[in-house]
Amino acid sequence: SVIPFSFFHTMDDLKKTSALALIFVFALAFGIIAYAYDLADACPDDNQDCMGDIVPFTDGPTTFSKLPIFVFAFTCHQNIFPIVNELENRTQERINR
Repeated sequence: SVIPFSFFHTMDDLKKTSALALIFVFALAFGIIAYAYDLADACPDDNQDCMGDIVPFTDGPTTFSKLPIFVFAFTCHQNIFPIVNELENRTQERINR
């Protein structure tokens, strides 16, 4: 599903894809807010237990298996290299902005 986007030659070609992704981010934020204020209920039946198990601590392998998800969800350091490569006048001052 991501492979077609990897064939673009420049980051500028991703404008429309990025705009669509931004729309989905706002839709997700709206869904979370609606769920928080009980405007949308994921479990309409009170008899059904739809929550997973909540555990305060897990074992090491389980924790480390989730670590890549956490790192790539909350960092964007890996995106700096293509952006720097597309700068027209690459100077340290422009990169630091």
